[in-house]
Amino acid sequence: MKVESKKNQDQLDYKTLLANAKQALKVEYHKSAALASQLQSIKTQLEQVPAENKTLRESAYEDVITAIFR
Repeated sequence: MKVESKKNQDQLDYKTLLANAKQALKVEYHKSAALASQLQSIKTQLEQVPAENKTLRESAYEDVITAIFR
């Protein structure tokens, strides 16, 4: 009987460990998905920087030219 009881307890322990591992993987997956989304957002913002810099540079040149010819 003790052997059977030990076997049943081992199976329950295994099932508990497996369930906990699955839950931990789900949590890590959701964290990874959130981080991937944040990285994509940052990438999009960084891709816009050169265009914004160009616009600011052109605006600054226009301001200088306007100031010179006043």
